[in-house]
Amino acid sequence: MMRRPANEARRAIARFRVGSGAAAKSSLPARLSKFPELDLRNAVNRERPRTIRLSMVRGQGFLNERTFDMEAVASDERVRLGTTEVWEFVNDSPMAHPMHIHNLQFRVIERRSASSTSNDRSDLSAGFTDEGLKDVVLVLPGQRVKVLMRFENHTGLYLYHCHILEHEDLGMMRNYRVEGKAM
Repeated sequence: MMRRPANEARRAIARFRVGSGAAAKSSLPARLSKFPELDLRNAVNRERPRTIRLSMVRGQGFLNERTFDMEAVASDERVRLGTTEVWEFVNDSPMAHPMHIHNLQFRVIERRSASSTSNDRSDLSAGFTDEGLKDVVLVLPGQRVKVLMRFENHTGLYLYHCHILEHEDLGMMRNYRVEGKAM
């Protein structure tokens, strides 16, 4: 018989009481959710995507050569409410970075590698990996990944960052601001 340490003693965490009577009748709605309509033709910058360069230098993480500052928002980190945009993550570092954008979901529309010699990198652009809506996209070393997103419903200050905690803590996180239609 295995003994449990004192700090793992059994204790009740929930109690359920089932009453009598008929179960409530319910049915599924005709539509469970609505996905944002993302069309590249609607992107205000489809010819010139907003570029975000990912780099690591001597243990410091950078996004466009900037590190995190609690309230800083550069002019190229401001977007207009109601617009659709293309952002392109360019990984100049020797490490993979799963990039996360707060407040929205996006579609991966293009993935290119500097070198086509690695099968694992080219395999990521095929199949289900880049399909559907995302809030995180993996950007491998030497890759350029374009994402399409629409800024709707809310203005305010939001984050985009590498989803590896150590990279985020080392500065690979920035604010972006969604501003009203009159910018």
